[in-house]
Amino acid sequence: MTPALLDSIEHLPSAAYCVPFLDAHLQRTFVDALAARGCLTIASTYGKAARNDTELVRSTLAVADLSFCNADEEGVLFGGHAFTGVEAGHVRVVTRGAQGATVWQGDHRTDIAGQRVEVLDPTGAGDTFCGALCSRIAAGDALAEAARFASAAGALCTTVAGAVPSIPHRSAVEELLAR
Repeated sequence: MTPALLDSIEHLPSAAYCVPFLDAHLQRTFVDALAARGCLTIASTYGKAARNDTELVRSTLAVADLSFCNADEEGVLFGGHAFTGVEAGHVRVVTRGAQGATVWQGDHRTDIAGQRVEVLDPTGAGDTFCGALCSRIAAGDALAEAARFASAAGALCTTVAGAVPSIPHRSAVEELLAR
C-alpha cells in the first residue's frame, strides 16, 4: 500500500483518518499525501509506535489537522510535561480512560468528563472514541459536544467484551448522556 493508490481515486473524501498501519513511516507518508491533495487529515498512534518512533509520531500528530493519543502515549511523546496546546488550526485529543479526555484547539484546553460505567473489557474504547468524535464532527456537532458524545461512546464500549461487539449504537450513547 502506497500513497500512489490515492491517484486512482476519482473523488477523494474531504477528510481521511490515517491509522498507524503498524508502520509510523507509512502513516506519515499517507498524512502528507492526503494533505497535499487537500484532504483534512486525522491521525492517531499506538503505544509501540510512540515508543519506537517517537520523533516521527510526534511530527505526524503535529501536521495532522486532528490527532489523537491516549494519556500514556502523551507522556511518551511529550515527556510528561504539561502540554500547552497545538498549532493554530489544529486539534489534538488526549483520551484519559475513565477520566474522560482533553481537547486542545490551538492553545485552548477543554476537559471532557468521563462517564461512570462498570468496566468489563477496555478493548476498542479508544478507537470507538476516535470514530465517534469524527462521526459527530462530520454530522455538524461542535467540537466539545462531539467529544462529550465520544467519551460516552468509549465508556459504553468498555461494558461489553470484544472490540467489535462492544461498539455502542448511537441511541445507547444518547441514553447514557441523558442520565
